[in-house]
Amino acid sequence: MKNAPRNFTLLFAFLATLLIGIPSFSTKNSGLQEFKIVFESTDDGVKLIGQKGTAFKELSFTIQENVPQGIDEFGMTMKNSKTTDKDENLADFEFTIEKTIKGFVLVGKKGTAWTKLGFDLSHKNKATVDQNGVTVN
Repeated sequence: MKNAPRNFTLLFAFLATLLIGIPSFSTKNSGLQEFKIVFESTDDGVKLIGQKGTAFKELSFTIQENVPQGIDEFGMTMKNSKTTDKDENLADFEFTIEKTIKGFVLVGKKGTAWTKLGFDLSHKNKATVDQNGVTVN
């Protein structure tokens, strides 16, 4: 029993060292802002329906195969253009969409947990894309 205070002190010192030495844990998407966009295939392109975190409500455009089109929280972007506008009510994200023979490929540029997504919108499917990935309905 004489060693109990010493053991307690050693245990306390060990736990304090352990807790101080543990880095704060964070997930890859902890700093991401939420956005939600529904994708629908049209006869000659694609329709995007902004449901959360976007300035656009509906965006339809023709898309050629293997030609990427930039998209951000405000809508379509031009290649190598930098948007300086920021709106605290919108998510800060950017990706490209490209039509391929197999469907669509999205490449995350900013504000997404994903770097590349691929999905098919045949058979009247819809895809919901957010900061974390895609769900095909």
